[in-house]
Amino acid sequence: MSYKLKLSILAIMATLILIGCARSNFISSTSDMGSVPNESSTCSVTYKSGITKNYNSLSLITGVLITPFLLADGHIKIKGSEITGYSTAKYEALSQDLFYTTVKSKIAKKVLPGFAIKTVSGAFNLYSLEFYNNGTITTKYFLQEGSESDIQLVDAALLTRHFATPSSNKLSKKNSRVVNGKTLITLVEEFNKSSSLSKTQN
Repeated sequence: MSYKLKLSILAIMATLILIGCARSNFISSTSDMGSVPNESSTCSVTYKSGITKNYNSLSLITGVLITPFLLADGHIKIKGSEITGYSTAKYEALSQDLFYTTVKSKIAKKVLPGFAIKTVSGAFNLYSLEFYNNGTITTKYFLQEGSESDIQLVDAALLTRHFATPSSNKLSKKNSRVVNGKTLITLVEEFNKSSSLSKTQN
């Protein structure tokens, strides 16, 4: 086979791959892990400059040989490196650069790589972040008290410190060790409801 023929075949193969990517890349980001929906009907993106912009639509774009990015209103490309957070009608996502963790997530299954989904919102916010661990996907959870405090990795000590109080004896008994994701989400949701009810009664 001649050198020119080989180059022609490679060029055709490259073209076919790019065409295949173009047809399969535009995938809207969704979540099935109990994420917190955005109360607004519009999508929003917060840039590192501090500016927040609203959009009518926001999609996660992934594909072969493509660095995942967001596509706003069908034509505006937004890189993960440009923003600290974003929200759609289905979920809110926050950059892990704001978390107390050094291990970077490279998964773009539901959100941009390096971004966590807010799974619980309230007196305590709970975020979930997916990582690759020996070829499998594992989820780590991060807890934040209010909206201004540090976002920290969930472990038994953190749960005990926040939830083992006289007003939450029932919950504190469950917090002697780190629980699985669903139980943890329920635990934080119950505590938030209890805290909200207590404030209402007072």
